[in-house]
Amino acid sequence: MKKGAYVPVLVMLTLWSAVVSLSAHHRWPVSHSTLVTVKGTVTEVKWVNPHAMFTLHVRTDDGQVEMWSLGGPAPNRMEAKGWTKSTAKPGDVITGIGYQ
Repeated sequence: MKKGAYVPVLVMLTLWSAVVSLSAHHRWPVSHSTLVTVKGTVTEVKWVNPHAMFTLHVRTDDGQVEMWSLGGPAPNRMEAKGWTKSTAKPGDVITGIGYQ
């Protein structure tokens, strides 16, 4: 078999592995049936790729405190909308809207 014959196979395997990795990355258990609004106090901000993450302490109607994780888009997309890593910091109260 010629050396050049392996190139298409290598390209196909590379593309396939990229698609499988991205597919697995976006397979969070998300229900797209209902939007959820959550308001709470920021306890941690992780300004990292592939998604900025915010940890909130949320007070429920019965007075209990729940810990929620909110995921945003990639930091560069958030920066394009005016956010920085210090826009929301521990102690701030924020509201997130998204799918649970």
